[in-house]
Amino acid sequence: DWLSLGRCYADQERWPEAERAFTAALERLTGNSAQADAFAELAQLQKRQNRWAEAAETWQRWLSTVPGIDPTPYVELAKYCEWHCKDLEQAAMWTQWALHNLQSAPAWQRSGAQVAELEHRLARIQRKQK
Repeated sequence: DWLSLGRCYADQERWPEAERAFTAALERLTGNSAQADAFAELAQLQKRQNRWAEAAETWQRWLSTVPGIDPTPYVELAKYCEWHCKDLEQAAMWTQWALHNLQSAPAWQRSGAQVAELEHRLARIQRKQK
């Protein structure tokens, strides 16, 4: 499958081929979990190559395409805004959004560790804003 092929190429640092495979996977996959995996792999590949703006676009596409409470794209966008754009307001917004999604989910779907991590991240960003 395209996702596995992309991972093989990425492991070999064959970046263009990996990117084409991940993009092909996104065009063909229909399951939310598989799509999330493909978005995560593509964004990670872009991140490894310091293609931050493209990675940010991929994380945003992930959010607009795959429903669910996975905080990963929100956290990655928060990191991007905080460290690369130096935009603490946006970093806080992405973190708050992730936290809200997790806290709104049924208890059996959310992880206490994830909530604690997001609360810690948000508090740290808010301290930096002062």
